[in-house]
Amino acid sequence: MQELWFWRSWRRPYQVFTWVLMGLGLLLMLGFFGLYVTDVIPSLSWNVISAGEWLPTDESLLNLDTHPTGIQRDLFLVKEIYRGSPLYLSPAWGHGLLALMALVLSVGLALITTLPRLWYIGSMTLVVFLLFMFKMDLLQVPIFDNRGALVLALALYLPLSYYFQAIRTESSLWLRMLAFGGASVLLALLIAALAAPSYPFYMLSQYGILLPLCLIGLFIVTVGHEPVASLVYVSTQSGGRQAVFHFVTFLVIYLAYLFISYSHLVAGLEWDILYVDGFLLLGISSVLGLWGFYKRSDMMANLLPFAPLGAWAYLLLLLGTWGSILFFWVTANDAMLMVIEEVIFMSHMGFGFIFFLYALSNFYTPMRLGKPVARVLYRPMRMPFYVFRFMGLIATVAVGFQSTPDTLPRATSGYYNGIGDAYMLEQDPTLAQVYYLEARLYANHNDHSNYALASLAIENEETEVAMRHLAMGVAQSPMPYTYVNFALLLNDMGKFFDGKFQLEDGLERYPGSAALANNLGLNYHDLEIWDSAAYYFQRSERQRSGPGGANAWNVGATLSVPQPIDSVVALLYQGSVARDANLLAWLAQQSLRQDQVPVPPPFPKDSVLSQNEFARLYNYAMVQLQAPDTTWMNTAWAYAQHPQNVAWWERMTLAKVYTDLQALDFARAFSGLARLSLRIPRNAGYYLTVQGVLAMQLGMPEKAIEALVAARRESYPLARPHLAFAFWEANQPQQMVDYWQRELVGVNPNHEHARLAQAMLQALEWMPGSEQVLTEQQVSWILRYRASELGPDVLLGLWRNLDDAELKAISGIRLLKTTPAPVSEAVARGLVELAVPTITLAQQVAWEVQAYREGAYAESLLLATPVTLRQRLVKNFLEHTELPRRRQLALSAPFAVEPVMRVSEALIGQGDTLGAYEVALVATNFNPWDTQLAVNYATQAMMSGYFSLGYRTLSELEAVLPRAEFLALRDRFGELEKQLTPAEFLNP
Repeated sequence: MQELWFWRSWRRPYQVFTWVLMGLGLLLMLGFFGLYVTDVIPSLSWNVISAGEWLPTDESLLNLDTHPTGIQRDLFLVKEIYRGSPLYLSPAWGHGLLALMALVLSVGLALITTLPRLWYIGSMTLVVFLLFMFKMDLLQVPIFDNRGALVLALALYLPLSYYFQAIRTESSLWLRMLAFGGASVLLALLIAALAAPSYPFYMLSQYGILLPLCLIGLFIVTVGHEPVASLVYVSTQSGGRQAVFHFVTFLVIYLAYLFISYSHLVAGLEWDILYVDGFLLLGISSVLGLWGFYKRSDMMANLLPFAPLGAWAYLLLLLGTWGSILFFWVTANDAMLMVIEEVIFMSHMGFGFIFFLYALSNFYTPMRLGKPVARVLYRPMRMPFYVFRFMGLIATVAVGFQSTPDTLPRATSGYYNGIGDAYMLEQDPTLAQVYYLEARLYANHNDHSNYALASLAIENEETEVAMRHLAMGVAQSPMPYTYVNFALLLNDMGKFFDGKFQLEDGLERYPGSAALANNLGLNYHDLEIWDSAAYYFQRSERQRSGPGGANAWNVGATLSVPQPIDSVVALLYQGSVARDANLLAWLAQQSLRQDQVPVPPPFPKDSVLSQNEFARLYNYAMVQLQAPDTTWMNTAWAYAQHPQNVAWWERMTLAKVYTDLQALDFARAFSGLARLSLRIPRNAGYYLTVQGVLAMQLGMPEKAIEALVAARRESYPLARPHLAFAFWEANQPQQMVDYWQRELVGVNPNHEHARLAQAMLQALEWMPGSEQVLTEQQVSWILRYRASELGPDVLLGLWRNLDDAELKAISGIRLLKTTPAPVSEAVARGLVELAVPTITLAQQVAWEVQAYREGAYAESLLLATPVTLRQRLVKNFLEHTELPRRRQLALSAPFAVEPVMRVSEALIGQGDTLGAYEVALVATNFNPWDTQLAVNYATQAMMSGYFSLGYRTLSELEAVLPRAEFLALRDRFGELEKQLTPAEFLNP
């Protein structure tokens, strides 16, 4: 136990400094392995790109009972794509490496000054050589022909070193370390003040990479035999006489496993086994090496006493090694990491085998006798330890050059990668590109240079060049970022399956990559292979929170996958904005009860909406239509008014139109549609058609004709059938015939509009007793539009013979409103007994039958369930008996005759003649074709004293009112004029 914690016997300051070095070394090792295991590379990151797509739904808010409208309610789905970012290079990383090297150099120089003269001279010669290799002249410090940085370094370190080694030999170790540390800080300050590059320390860290490589190489060689030394301990620990057999067996397995793992690394050997990881092997050796170095302390007692100088020297090597490896990982320098891992395997195989010979040649007999050889392992009897070192080095080099000649070229490639990074940080992409190309010349498949070159090509919009670079990058040991970016470029070039294969290869190499799984899922999504897409999205989401969840719900919303509504609502606003958007798209397709409508999403803090934020607001607007919240919708729509949100204005305005419709504010809805048709000329035909369809649904066929004629002028094809039905709704069959004849000139007879026109014309031409065979739909049209032409027996016969329950119910509702009592009474009885296919239609039938029997505005309708917009309007009017609210409803639905007239009369009763006139004026302006509204307007104009307006409207009504009704109205107006005109203004 004393050997395990050997530093406890040292002086307290030495213990503290040892703990600091050990803690720093452990921190570097843990930092590397944390990033290594999780595949996190700080110089690279994932950019998540959102792409939106519209999802048409079968549901329409503007259903007509005569024909499909073709106007669907769209939802906005978001899919999120991973893309690898360009290399991000932080100066702090180079500064950290250089600071670590400065620490190693400062403490190392302090230790060197304690060595004997010969060893001191040799060590300082090596230090000077390394300083020259830093190429400090590139820093262009303006002293001694721009070589000032090197001159300053030599001027600071050499005299100080000689001073402590030859003059002040009695100086304490702390003073020496403090002096060299101060020299390093002074040198750094001078370089920062005088150097020409913007980031001199990063450049120095890259040009001086030879020092870290020397430290790594020296450390790996130092610890290369440690696992085998541990095998000696394990084999002889029990004290049995089979120690030699155990040792040989363990060693053969160990070396064989190393060789297989090394072959996997350099030659691509693929067996279905778990390979040894080189860095994990070095980590184990690093820990074992400290105690191994301690056990060899007697060998170097005269040169470098272990307590504490030897231990500190070892820990400095450990710091330099793991700090450098961490730096190479952080900067994604895969060529250098590959070299280091190769050297780890080489040294452990070479030194391991020679140490095996060393152990047997020195301790075969004791081992055979079961003696605890591990205690005297470094007290050789035949083969000296330095001979083992020399032979181990030869074996290591032999293993390397025999197995792969690419180690040195790959190290050179890694060196040039670092130089390229330095110039990228200096914002000199041209020179950086030269060094990256040089790096690829030495190792053409190293991923770092190819990825950097591809990023530069993408920035310059050279797609094919970028693809060539990435194709070389994926050839050997690519990062997930390379696979993903290469696949995206292939997809952009139309090589979809090539991109898919790249992602599959990447996922095989990196099975835990969320980005690869997500993007592969998107490939299947684009192919509409939904089960595979959902599998990979869920796989991506399981591994890491991110786009996978949003994309999984993209599939769920596309397919409207059945799920418990409450559980879906519980997921809202707990993940990404994109996931919320797709969850809301799914909810918008469900039949939610009012209590199931979720709370609104939080409004964005920034007034400029991202695509995902728009998607979330828009889809929630579609969800809340089942319980419309106009206040929330107005706030959401206000975001669309921002100039930078112009891309979202159209759809948010349409969402507001839908909300106004569901809130029964028809005036605002029509105003919004008019605004859309004027501001979006390319879609004017569509929005005019929507106006026409809405007008037909609300019983204003003449208003529909006006909008649909304008839509046909915009050459919008969907307006064609709607306009034909609008003519028929307005009782203008001849205009419908003429219109179809004009429209069908040059149209293919098999076109759907031609077939529709033929069916409509056949229904128009049918006469009772005709042998013409009619479809159920044609019979429904006849009952709807030709009831006044046919006798009661014919009407009832046609209606009763309808087999389609839905068409029979819809036709019956129309007959209730348009036929005399004998027919309507019979139809009402039939409707009560009719088994309709849906509960919605059943509720509509029940409402209309009750309205027929008790009056459209009977109070009993408050107990019925309204379905259509007009039914909901009636119930809303009946529920609100207060006049201000009813006035508001009348202004919101100015086409509704009963509310408008009731409100006008109520206002007159309160003496508010101008208020009554305003309501009547809004109504007649909104629907100038309605005779009742025109009569009400003329009456209110007379009541308000606007006699000329009243008489002018009366003259226009003369052509449409029955003669008796017109004369009665004229007489009434005459009486009103007399009553309201002061006596002094009357004619004598």
